[in-house]
Amino acid sequence: MKIGIDCRLLSTKVTGIGFYTLNLLNSLAKVDAVNEYKLVYQHKRSVFDQIGNPDTHLYTPDAENFNLAKLYLDVRILDRLIFKLNIPKINWLIGKVDVFHGPYFFPWPVSKGTFIVTVHDLTSFKVPETVRAGLCAYYQRCHNRSIKLADFLIADSIATKHDICEIFDVPEDRIEVVYLGTDLNRDTVADRIDNEPIVKQPYILCVGTLEPRKNQKGLIKAFSILKDMYSIPHKLVLAGDKGWKHEGIIEEAEKSKHKDDIVITGYISPEEVLNLYYYADLFTYVSIYEGFGLPILEAMAMGVPVVYASNTSMIEVAGDAAVGVDTFDLESIVDGMYRVLSDSELADSLTRKGLDRAAQFTWDRTAEETLEVYRKFGN
Repeated sequence: MKIGIDCRLLSTKVTGIGFYTLNLLNSLAKVDAVNEYKLVYQHKRSVFDQIGNPDTHLYTPDAENFNLAKLYLDVRILDRLIFKLNIPKINWLIGKVDVFHGPYFFPWPVSKGTFIVTVHDLTSFKVPETVRAGLCAYYQRCHNRSIKLADFLIADSIATKHDICEIFDVPEDRIEVVYLGTDLNRDTVADRIDNEPIVKQPYILCVGTLEPRKNQKGLIKAFSILKDMYSIPHKLVLAGDKGWKHEGIIEEAEKSKHKDDIVITGYISPEEVLNLYYYADLFTYVSIYEGFGLPILEAMAMGVPVVYASNTSMIEVAGDAAVGVDTFDLESIVDGMYRVLSDSELADSLTRKGLDRAAQFTWDRTAEETLEVYRKFGN
């Protein structure tokens, strides 16, 4: 079987869906030495790239059955052609494939073979107010088209599957749930961690792009109340790149009387993220909406007790291994964090449960279940 995968998000700084794509490819290369893979990436992002720039893809396969397929067409021209004329077909660009997998919502026209799309979340439909207007419209346009074009869909969670069925009236048997994974483990990554923590003082950690959907403003408010009520020695560390409306989050931190105890890191390397997980006393994630909630899983895998917003897909990820709170109720968030910080037995129990829970979610399992979808629906 010949399988094509859109890897264009690996031509830029890897975050979010690019991270999913990278880990999926690495694990597919481990579990499948039989099928032939064509990995599509952008040779040049734009005609305005300087002549002579090297290729910018961030993944080079080691496996012999994995090969790169370069696209030379300007991405903006490609978008216009596909949305206006439904061309070019991906087969014209990379040759015959039995399956073409879009790891995100881009609506590739496929003339021959099965088109499979992974839907990570439907933020632009469920909570459109948390997405910049122009980007929200683009996401909605892409989802409307790709979900209609796809022969089959993969969803990150049962919650996302239900959202797809509700919004697009897609039959349940056209969607398979394949959870994301993590290869993190507190013991096995210890040799990658600096002996010194980046943040010296005890701290509460949150990892995620600074944007309204992640509700860092609410977390900052809850942290300030927690400091006032219980005089905890902890800092709050917000680790993640600056997203849409990040200015409001930074303003919220600046106006807090505990602003000196709030650390906003901006984008940091994977090694620095591991350092922050490793030394954290508590991980708190109170997002308004998630298609999966990977940082919850990563924190548990690193042995950090977790307080999370018990909504959408995050309930599936956390199970009984974390303390759930109401993201819209500051008192609930404060109470959840204080319970863990003040009760060492509870914190130890959450650590043990979290490690067991995280061990159930691996990237190899994600790859194996994705491969089963390819086999089942490939031509």
